Amino acid sequence: MQFLKLCYMKKRVLLLFAFIPLVLSASGYKANSTGIKQIGMGFVGVSIPIDASAIYFNPSMLSSLDPGIHISGGATYKRTKAVLRNKKESWSNETDNDPVVTGNIYGAYVMDNGLSFGLGVYVPYGSSVKYNDDWEGSHLVNKLSLATFYIQPTVSYQVNEWLNVGGGFIVVYGTVEQNKNLNRSTTDDKGNRSEVTVEGSATSYGYMASALLTPMEGLRLGINYRSKVQLEVTDGDATFENIHSALTNDFPKNNKFSSELPMPAELLVGISYDVVEGLTLAFDYNMIFWDEYKSLDIDFKTNTPRLADSYNPRNWQNSHTFRLGAQYAIDSMFTVRAGTLFDSSALPTDYIIPDTAVDDLIGFSLGASIQLTNSLSIDLAIARFHTNERSDRYIGYKESRSASEAPTQQPFNFDSKITAWYFSGGFSVKL
Repeated sequence: MQFLKLCYMKKRVLLLFAFIPLVLSASGYKANSTGIKQIGMGFVGVSIPIDASAIYFNPSMLSSLDPGIHISGGATYKRTKAVLRNKKESWSNETDNDPVVTGNIYGAYVMDNGLSFGLGVYVPYGSSVKYNDDWEGSHLVNKLSLATFYIQPTVSYQVNEWLNVGGGFIVVYGTVEQNKNLNRSTTDDKGNRSEVTVEGSATSYGYMASALLTPMEGLRLGINYRSKVQLEVTDGDATFENIHSALTNDFPKNNKFSSELPMPAELLVGISYDVVEGLTLAFDYNMIFWDEYKSLDIDFKTNTPRLADSYNPRNWQNSHTFRLGAQYAIDSMFTVRAGTLFDSSALPTDYIIPDTAVDDLIGFSLGASIQLTNSLSIDLAIARFHTNERSDRYIGYKESRSASEAPTQQPFNFDSKITAWYFSGGFSVKL
């Protein structure tokens, strides 16, 4: 009867975390790959009209570009590593993540009457997390992969010499797949750990509005607001494997579920100044309104006595990111860049799990551009991020010691440290 008791333990925790990383990617790892030049400057970009990537950073800046057609794009190779350990329980584990490649492409038409139009397609959030099967935290996550795809048409207008305004409509498509064990010990008839894999996708819509102020020559102030995007996952797949023969009716092999997740609103404010000819300094502040993420609810299409719908408090807090960057044009052919950032965590201390174990993030970056012709430049960037080692725990997991007992809180405690590298390359074209 032991396996029956263990399966009962999970009746309120199955799949609670299936889509957390899709939301987290808009927070803890906000250092994204939406502009190659900006990566080289610590990801600043709200007030520097560099190229067509302004579509993402601040659409109003398009009208500050030279008239004509502007095209820019690139790709980023991301490699992350997380080391988790619990000295008291004498275990240590680290991720075996597959590398992730994300890309972007932007196109803009800048008219000489102050009006500009643009279209951007980019992947701001992409992640891959993989631990060894049946590791100490396998009841929370074994493997996860996700991606979000954004399509954004944009319009910008230069009202006068000191004011630009702009905005855009956003279409968001997200996909996610996660595998984890049902709990800490349940197996099938052959002793294989029972597990579940969930897959889902969602499409939603949002908008952004922005402005650029130029109060004096060489000084620019930018502001950009992105609306909340509510992702509604419907008819997602939940596949249960290695289920004991006595429990197959309680865990339908091919189940469905639905859930709603907020990608919260963001406010970005930036200032840049041309210190001397060729040298520009910039500072950005980014606030993400995570305080609206109160809970994660899972609604299964088929419920059983051991598989109930779930309500799970999150109570996240707003996150704040500070970025500082510089670029220097050595001559008409070579431009170099450097930057740093600090990104505060949105996760409360007691609600950190292995696939989102993100403390305050510190990052550094370098970049360069080579102007090959009057109309074509090649852009390169490299960035490194890390968190300091910290003590984390997750208190949302519950188990019962027997089928007759109510589930009780079973904290998962661990120390974590995360490092990540970005290697980016792209191009910019002016026609």
